[in-house]
Amino acid sequence: GQLGQPDGDNYVGYYNGTLISDSLLDMKYLLQAKDKAELDLRASDKVDLNVTSYRPDTKLYSLRAQTDQTRIYQNPYAIGLGYSADKKLKQLKVLYNQPLTYQTNWLNAATGSANTTKYFYAANFNEVVFQNTKKQINLTGAFFKKTDLAKPAQIIFKFTPETDDPYYLTLGASLDGDSATWYLGSKEYPYYKTFRHTIVLNPTVSGSDDEVVITAKFKKNSLWLENFVLYRMDRSLVEQKLNQLQKSSWQLTKATAHRLTGTIDITKSNQLFATTIPYSKGWQAKVDGKAVKTYKIQDTFVGFDIGQGKHQVTLTFTPPGLYLGIILTLVSLVLVFIIRLRENKA
Repeated sequence: GQLGQPDGDNYVGYYNGTLISDSLLDMKYLLQAKDKAELDLRASDKVDLNVTSYRPDTKLYSLRAQTDQTRIYQNPYAIGLGYSADKKLKQLKVLYNQPLTYQTNWLNAATGSANTTKYFYAANFNEVVFQNTKKQINLTGAFFKKTDLAKPAQIIFKFTPETDDPYYLTLGASLDGDSATWYLGSKEYPYYKTFRHTIVLNPTVSGSDDEVVITAKFKKNSLWLENFVLYRMDRSLVEQKLNQLQKSSWQLTKATAHRLTGTIDITKSNQLFATTIPYSKGWQAKVDGKAVKTYKIQDTFVGFDIGQGKHQVTLTFTPPGLYLGIILTLVSLVLVFIIRLRENKA
């Protein structure tokens, strides 16, 4: 949720990734449903998949395959299950409702970059049209009310991309599907409409002169533009940093149901071994055959210390309590056998 994805008490969906989050989470492939307008449908045809997100930045990925209703893209920037990261990553804190700042801090910490290095820049709208609500200059955090409660109200945001960099739009939790209906051009914006943290949308990635129009139609008598900011990503710098991490990633040589083995070349000092594997006490790590202590990084993933040089790294997973469970089961079976034996003798 703090990366900009919709989540709740009992669900989470990876709908709104960026080049950074896709790659740092090792999303190697993305499967997207085609828009209905692209499909050659008859009135009786059934559409099995609905478009639940809009990711034009996947144009920067490689189209590997497609079916009648889907496209499969390969992410050339995915960094792998494990990678060499600067020890700054140990101190990285998860930020609340600041997804793009958190992604920036993650990439900076992992690459050992200066804390001042930026990848996202606030972009201005060329024009904003207010209909049945009062005009305001500062949009982020602004609170709007209908002028005439009996009539519909909407705000229209217009901008023209100046580069071929991806553009991202953040929406605070107050801008969910209950408060407004969002449109991209003349079509309703496809996004998961229930969320409790600030999410990140990707309205465009285009260097053309085509104007992008985003419309928010009020569903209630008021609208709070919580964390509503348009950003441009510095794509070139992001690619540079992700390529840096890829060069020092874990190269798997063997993978089974509970063990991963591979090699890694740690070219710098002051590095740790970071993974995209959720932390559990069941994970045991060995570097060149010697056990090392694992710990949790970013309050989420498995990490451990590692020295400079070429190493073979093995991660093994044993479900916590497995051996104790086996012992208790065997003891129980023995007790049942003894009881049944006594009953038969009686």
